[in-house]
Amino acid sequence: MHSLKGNINLSLELNKKAMDIRLRMGDKKGMAYSYNNIGVIYDRQGLTVKAMEFHHMALSLREELKDTNGISQSLNNIGFIIGTQGDYEGARKYYMRSLELRKKINNKVGIGYSCNNIAWTYEQAGDKEKAKEYYLQSLQFTTEINHASGMANAYSHLGFLHYEEARESGNPNSPLIDSASVYFHRGLVILQEIGFQSGEGRAFVNLSRIAVLRADHVQSYELVINALEISKGIENIILLRDCEQQLSLVYAAMKNFKKAQFHHKAYMVLQDSLTNEQNSKKLGKVEARFEIIRKIEEEERVDQAHQGEILKAKNRSDNIQYSGIMVFMLVLVVLVLMNGRIHFSERMAGGLVFFTFLLLFEFSLVLLDPYIEEYSSGAPVIKLAFNALLAAFIFPLHSFFESILKRRLVR
Repeated sequence: MHSLKGNINLSLELNKKAMDIRLRMGDKKGMAYSYNNIGVIYDRQGLTVKAMEFHHMALSLREELKDTNGISQSLNNIGFIIGTQGDYEGARKYYMRSLELRKKINNKVGIGYSCNNIAWTYEQAGDKEKAKEYYLQSLQFTTEINHASGMANAYSHLGFLHYEEARESGNPNSPLIDSASVYFHRGLVILQEIGFQSGEGRAFVNLSRIAVLRADHVQSYELVINALEISKGIENIILLRDCEQQLSLVYAAMKNFKKAQFHHKAYMVLQDSLTNEQNSKKLGKVEARFEIIRKIEEEERVDQAHQGEILKAKNRSDNIQYSGIMVFMLVLVVLVLMNGRIHFSERMAGGLVFFTFLLLFEFSLVLLDPYIEEYSSGAPVIKLAFNALLAAFIFPLHSFFESILKRRLVR
């Protein structure tokens, strides 16, 4: 079907021509098929009223022909439209009727999809236990016939339900996290085997979410980058949106709020383009939406270059200060070591030695601070322990040199 390839207007035109031909021929089964296809196309265009009209026309003809499989398909399509409008209970009634018919004719692929759709209505309504029950039934039927995409879909939904429960529990060691990870990985393997790239990308995003819960920042970043590369390669706007949202959460978990804000901005741009039909038309084709992201990324690169210049200037200033401190310390050391040429009072000599080692201690802290910060992650207790260890190392040196140098400096 052309609509699957994006040429939705051509698909609509061809299906209408086919419908007219079948109407003249009196081919009711073919007419029902055309009505169904036209209903699907109108739904994709957001023309819900027209879509429902054609799906009901298809349903009426199929009921007249006693086409059980066709009836179940039409019921499923009507349920889908009702569900997307937020009437989950109403959608479930149609899905249940579709499921009953598919069970009668033992259509296991159809049964799997019906169970999946029923589970979705329960999930959206907040009944997670019922949702799990039907997703597991969907997995059972699709596994029996080795229906790869159906199995992957069930694994994905089951994984997400367990992930949501783990996230809401706030327990990073919850066994639900492990269950979610297992489901997501099983789905990913299947999706990679069948070459379903958008599904593969979504699995990477979901696994990145798991890594965030486990505070594994490196893995969470690597996984979402895998998904991002896929989304750009296949130009999938929905996947790209999810990647940008996840990247904002990953960077927030890393405490890199600047990058988190940047990716959240990109996420909002894509979200607006997807949810607002008028904006979508103004933005035009997929390439136009990607152009927005490219512009945001270009702004980020310019900003990073500017920040780099500021950082270089700061580093130059810091290096000058470090050099000044070193020169001053060398002067102090020279003064201390000038044996016999300059003499001080005992108090003056003690103060000079103390000040020299105090400056050495502070200078060491300045040099080691980035490493201490990285190792301690900013924890005050760990930073204090590092400071105490450094002081414990310098103190005996101070005492040793003070006793020697006082004898050399004091008259």
